[in-house]
Amino acid sequence: MNNNDYISEIERIENNWDSTFGDKGNRLYELGKLLEFNSKQQKDCFERAVHYYSNSKSEACYCNLAHCYFLLARIYEINPEEYFRRSIEYHIKGSKSKIYQHKEFYKFYTVDDNNIDSILQKIRLTKPSSFNDPTDCPIAQEGLPGDIFPNKAIFDGLRVCSFGHVKGKEWAWEDSKKWAYYGDRSNGICIRYRFFDNTIQKSLSDNFVFKKVEYKESFDFNRGIVADGFLSKTKCYEEENEWRIVWYDRNYKETNLCVDENGNVYLPIGRELIYQIFVGYRCSKSIIQKVLDFAQAENHKIPVMWIHPSSEDVFKLIGAQIN
Repeated sequence: MNNNDYISEIERIENNWDSTFGDKGNRLYELGKLLEFNSKQQKDCFERAVHYYSNSKSEACYCNLAHCYFLLARIYEINPEEYFRRSIEYHIKGSKSKIYQHKEFYKFYTVDDNNIDSILQKIRLTKPSSFNDPTDCPIAQEGLPGDIFPNKAIFDGLRVCSFGHVKGKEWAWEDSKKWAYYGDRSNGICIRYRFFDNTIQKSLSDNFVFKKVEYKESFDFNRGIVADGFLSKTKCYEEENEWRIVWYDRNYKETNLCVDENGNVYLPIGRELIYQIFVGYRCSKSIIQKVLDFAQAENHKIPVMWIHPSSEDVFKLIGAQIN
């Protein structure tokens, strides 16, 4: 687009008295995507869009505002980190939903006598760079091909916690493969959660999303840092039906939450959010006793199930309540 046409189009958008700040931001954002990448026009267009989005105060604009910051970070080759951080923050603000409060989730744990109390009372959010699979949250991993985030410090305040989604009567508690892989070869436990109140929101403020992971054939970057970088996985994991909490606080070291020496962040939860606890077939007697003591305490009694192979068919796992 020649410069005269560009100026005319900008004036047409900005001088439209019938448009809200959000409308003008949307039109400038769409125009910017059509312009030559890394051009002065594109930079100017996205900066104007940011101005109108920021003044609109509409949450409906937050995801587009996040994408504008992301694209500006790509354009500004010198010190783009602040734009990347703003992109993450606004993507989270624009993606918020409470649908998780109407669903049930589960999580397997490797346990021992030192960590069992913490596991029963808290949820741990970890650095995505520590994940076993480098294709999971690849933008947080070092040295992968096509990396557009050479400075990983922008992810210092980002933490993730994964859950499986409970669907119907038959789910992971009777899946021997999950007990073997995630449940420490049936030495661990599995907790079933119902996050029906605002406990997570109170602890994590407005700095998190809790959403379903999207499974894709190949990695692309069309939906933003949070959606593509931390809420998508390769299709080989699709059977996991995973949901994730993604939390971001650039000042995480000053948070009121507990942070351990490895940077893991711990979210305290009430026992009323635990619906059931499942203990593995090989779980130690000391762990089982601690689980039973926790489950029986106070007014909210939590059912505890021991998972073991069926006497009729050892290929099938069954559960027996032990409290």
